[in-house]
Amino acid sequence: MIKKVLLFIVLSLSLLIGSAWSYQTATPEVTNLPLPKNLVDMRTPQGANLLSNSRFKADHKPLMAAFETQSQKTFCGVATTSIFSNTLMNSERAVNQNSVFGDGFSSVMTRIKTSVIGLTLEELSQLMVANGLQAQVIYASDIDLETFRETVKENLTNSNDLIAVNYQRSVLGQTPSGHISPLAAYNESEDAFLILDVASYKYPPVWVSAIELYEASITIDGVSGKSRGLILVSK
Repeated sequence: MIKKVLLFIVLSLSLLIGSAWSYQTATPEVTNLPLPKNLVDMRTPQGANLLSNSRFKADHKPLMAAFETQSQKTFCGVATTSIFSNTLMNSERAVNQNSVFGDGFSSVMTRIKTSVIGLTLEELSQLMVANGLQAQVIYASDIDLETFRETVKENLTNSNDLIAVNYQRSVLGQTPSGHISPLAAYNESEDAFLILDVASYKYPPVWVSAIELYEASITIDGVSGKSRGLILVSK
């Protein structure tokens, strides 16, 4: 009797784990969630005008040429790594969201763990380094708004380096979750940054005010215990 009960428990747990794994690794469904009023869709006339009048958009075209949607719900950092690698490395080493998990990253974070909880900023930097890039993490708690703004602006003046932001969506009025995506432009007159959201199955590229993005980045990541922030990436 006891053996039957134990077998039932094991089988039940296996089914639960299998269902959870299938949910986590399934290709996300297109949901097209509504945008809060504080965000501006890049695809609208207003969003397009913000981009055309930007003096800080050197990264926009290269990033768009390599852009891809995250293939799993927790793969925002993985998709960003693939985009950055293909943007900066050109034809030297084309990668995708599967091939970024090479031998050089196996000791840092496995694909299975990433599929379950995603990547912290430090883990993301290590994944990028394992793919031949240089990566510098800047925690938002270590800098003020002005430094945050100027750091991003400087990066966006040339296409030899790139920058990603780790932020809490709920601060921007989106669905609650920590997220990572590339930054592609800055509009000085509106003091707004353009996020190329890799979760494009639910949100488009959006313009967000510098202060709101900073406030979303200074939030604490529950996994690392540190604030979110920026990651500067170069070849």
